[in-house]
Amino acid sequence: MMFPEEMRRRIEHLLAGVVDPKLDRQDVLRLIAFYPTVAGKLHAAILELIGEGPDLGKASDSTQTPASSST
Repeated sequence: MMFPEEMRRRIEHLLAGVVDPKLDRQDVLRLIAFYPTVAGKLHAAILELIGEGPDLGKASDSTQTPASSST
């Protein structure tokens, strides 16, 4: 059975994003089939975390020292 691209993306996000408990593809498909609201909320949370990017916990720019200029 061929899934639309958006469904494939959701499945992959859930597979990669849910780490405890680790889900396999069958678990994700069951989750989507039997608990679509929960799957949707998990997917939204994963997208929100992805949107925050790799800069979580990064020091703000105010803590960096300016580069010295050579004259």
